[in-house]
Amino acid sequence: MVQVRVLGLCQSDIKKIRYPLYEPPRIFGHETAGVISAVGEEVTGWQVGQRVVVMHHIPCMHCTYCLNENFSMCEVYKNITTTAGFAPSGGGFAEYVKVPGHIVRNGGLILIPDQVTFEQASFVEPTNCCLKAVKKARVEPGQTVLITGAGPIGLMFVMPVNYFGARAIATDLLPSRLEKALELGMKI
Repeated sequence: MVQVRVLGLCQSDIKKIRYPLYEPPRIFGHETAGVISAVGEEVTGWQVGQRVVVMHHIPCMHCTYCLNENFSMCEVYKNITTTAGFAPSGGGFAEYVKVPGHIVRNGGLILIPDQVTFEQASFVEPTNCCLKAVKKARVEPGQTVLITGAGPIGLMFVMPVNYFGARAIATDLLPSRLEKALELGMKI
């Protein structure tokens, strides 16, 4: 059980709340950073009081989808997720989140270093999504990568593209977003 300290607000959560495509009751929110408040009898390696990031999904890594790196199609990924009760849906908008054993055992808790704030740690999940996309696109040194939109996720893409030695360029209708992209390393 993790007591939520910070929750990042994802566009997918906004859509799920605004367009009720899922049967209620549900508590959404999946960019969760907090403190372990209780551990189950079978939990090893984790203690009450540790600061952690919670990954809300972990694929099985054995099915055909996982073996082809289509993790979001994995039945385990789709059906085992963190919850605050009700139907599992992330649960980060609640005070406490239950983390299923599969997630605990398979790398779904990440210890937050002392020098990292809860706010910074809440970016692990969206940053991971960006890194997976950059890897899947096989971004290499010397390439130019177009990032369409310099909103929060677009801005997050600039940094790993640069890290892998490619040239990040971005488009956006808002000059302030393009200015921020330049601060983060976008090339002109």
